[in-house]
Amino acid sequence: MSLRIRLWIGILGVVCFCGQGLGAVSGTIARSGSSSPKKPPYSAIRRRDAARDAKTPAKPLARPQTVYRYTSKQQAQVEMRKGLPPGKHMTANAPAGRPPSSATAKRSYGLNRQPTGRETIVLPKGQPVKTNKVLGGTSGKGEITSTQRVQAGAVKKWAPISKSQKK
Repeated sequence: MSLRIRLWIGILGVVCFCGQGLGAVSGTIARSGSSSPKKPPYSAIRRRDAARDAKTPAKPLARPQTVYRYTSKQQAQVEMRKGLPPGKHMTANAPAGRPPSSATAKRSYGLNRQPTGRETIVLPKGQPVKTNKVLGGTSGKGEITSTQRVQAGAVKKWAPISKSQKK
């Protein structure tokens, strides 16, 4: 056997003996059937979100801003009548176009339940809001929370959204 082959066998033996294998490159051991790391429980995400929201300073809006809030029809009816209490989460913006499916909205915004619809809310100029990134959702998505009650007239409409994406 040549010296080169003996050397490679020796290196391979040391790597196998130390238990490192190929999983050591990423710091985790690959398991069949799991392609991504486990998501933390919703309660842990909510605690982190509440702690972060408490630290974030509120700033008044320079101009009126249209945002969305994904929720159920029953909750939307209450919010249209009474407004939104302080601390409720809304999207950071309101992109034009068809709303995402309920499954996509849940995944993108880190929601606990699949929403049945989307509220359109117009926040008035001067409304104090805290702007952050969504925790537990798709990276890059933003969220707004208001430190004061959002008046009932600000909730303009509720529109149902589909349960799943059509292929």
